[in-house]
Amino acid sequence: MSLAGAVCRPPRRRPLVGAKQTPAPGGPDRLGGLTALEPESACPPPPTPHLMASMSDLSPTAPCPPLTREGGCHCGAVRFRVTSAQRRIDDCNCSICQKKAFLHWIVGRQEFELLQGDEALSEYRFGTGTARHTFCKRCGVHSFYVPRSHPDGVSVNLRCVDGFSDLGADGDGFRIEAFDGRHWEANVSRIQG
Repeated sequence: MSLAGAVCRPPRRRPLVGAKQTPAPGGPDRLGGLTALEPESACPPPPTPHLMASMSDLSPTAPCPPLTREGGCHCGAVRFRVTSAQRRIDDCNCSICQKKAFLHWIVGRQEFELLQGDEALSEYRFGTGTARHTFCKRCGVHSFYVPRSHPDGVSVNLRCVDGFSDLGADGDGFRIEAFDGRHWEANVSRIQG
C-alpha cells in the first residue's frame, strides 16, 4: 500500500460524551479553545476520484503517514524533534498534568530526538518514581518527559510543539481525548499497547 499523496484531514470536532469540561479563565475550555475530537481515525481521507487509480488500495482507516515536528521550551535552551504517525493526544486530569496543562503526544523513544539542551534539563520524580518529569532549569517549561504509562517512550507536550496554535486550525489529524488520570490504575490500559 502506498501513502504517497495521502494527506490527513482535520477530524470533525465534537465534545467528548460523558466528559466534564471545565471552563478556564480567559477561555471557553481548558484546551485553550480546542474541543475534544471524535475518536475515529482521521487519516488519510477516502480517495477522491482523480486519485483512485494511484490510491486504489488505500482504505479510509489506513494509518497516518509520519509527521515531523520540532519544539522546545520557552527560553529555547531545550529543543526536540518528533517524527511519528501517532495522532492521539491525551488530556490527562491527574494532579501534575492538570497543573502543567500537559497535552500528551506519546511516541516511541526512537521517534523522539533531543536536538539540544540535555545539560539544561532537570528532573522531578514522585509517587512510584517511574515517571521522569523533565523540565528546563532556566525557564521551568516541561516540554517532554518519560511517562509511567510508557517507560520506554516519551510524552511530548503538544503545547511545546512549534506552531501549536496553528495545529488547532489545520488539525494535522491530531485527536485530543480526555484521560482520567485521577484514577490512573483503573484507566491506564486504555492508553497502553
